Amino acid sequence: MLLCLLFLAAPGCGITETDVESPPAASAAPPEETGPARTPDEGGVDFRILYRGFTAIGLEDTDAYARFSSVGTCIIEDEDAWQDFMGSFCPGIWYFEEFSFGQDLLVASIRTLARPLMADLPPVEAVIFDENGYLKFQYSPDPGERVYALNTAGTTHFAITIAVISRKDLPGTPCNTTYRPQPE
Repeated sequence: MLLCLLFLAAPGCGITETDVESPPAASAAPPEETGPARTPDEGGVDFRILYRGFTAIGLEDTDAYARFSSVGTCIIEDEDAWQDFMGSFCPGIWYFEEFSFGQDLLVASIRTLARPLMADLPPVEAVIFDENGYLKFQYSPDPGERVYALNTAGTTHFAITIAVISRKDLPGTPCNTTYRPQPE
């Protein structure tokens, strides 16, 4: 089975990944290192990974698929939004990084991965401001550090990455959508 997974993830095998944002999954990777991979002058922001994993949804659940797909990369600025985001997209996740919304904000990305058998999520190399002022994750091409989830019959996985960023380290105001608790 491992050989099959490695073959599927090998470069040039015709498997592509889209940045269409998608729903969360229930598995998690162990805590990662912090990452000032780029300086603020290079568009990078110091960050700590809070969560990197997946949320599974049923293929027949078109409402959940649409909800997950609509998130993209967003900013979470307060506890109410964080609790709503977790409950909606990654219930029960474990995280080990400490943060305070008075000093920090969260950058969260939900992506769908266009693979019928599995989903994989590379490690974050940097959190950068793109040319339009949006914060986004830059992923490492290293295939050895990926996290995998197998799609069983009737399910798919959305990849979720959440990083902590100190408000004082931001060189500007991100243009990303600010996540707001959803009405019930």
